[in-house]
Amino acid sequence: MIRLLLIWFCTCLSLNTANGHEIIHKKITIYHPYLIIDNKFKAHAFMSIENLGDQSEFLIGIKPKFSKTYELFRIDEQGNTSEINLGKGLEIPAGQAVYFESETIGLIFSDLKEGISWFNPHLATFVFKNAGMIELDFEVEP
Repeated sequence: MIRLLLIWFCTCLSLNTANGHEIIHKKITIYHPYLIIDNKFKAHAFMSIENLGDQSEFLIGIKPKFSKTYELFRIDEQGNTSEINLGKGLEIPAGQAVYFESETIGLIFSDLKEGISWFNPHLATFVFKNAGMIELDFEVEP
């Protein structure tokens, strides 16, 4: 009996570890949210958000707890940036994903709170039009 409980416990732990970088909420899946902190003490966010639904979803707000401000912008093929207005929402088409990376969409958190380091929580609430609120804990990459 103890052996079966131990096997069950280890299986549960391995399943949680395997999905540790994937957040599933309603019809939204967020893959591997992480930050890279630059020498100007800005945190560059990287992740993808996939819409598994049959209707467009919209990101309409970001509320970081580890910084005072953030910038969200598109990056075109020439490297030019343009601000994304979340008042209108960032569309995530049905069955597609958007990628927060250095080539398409940028998300930079500024005015970081003191003492930010890899072992502290880096929480931010993402607000979606249909899916509601999702709290993310970003990992910090070296």
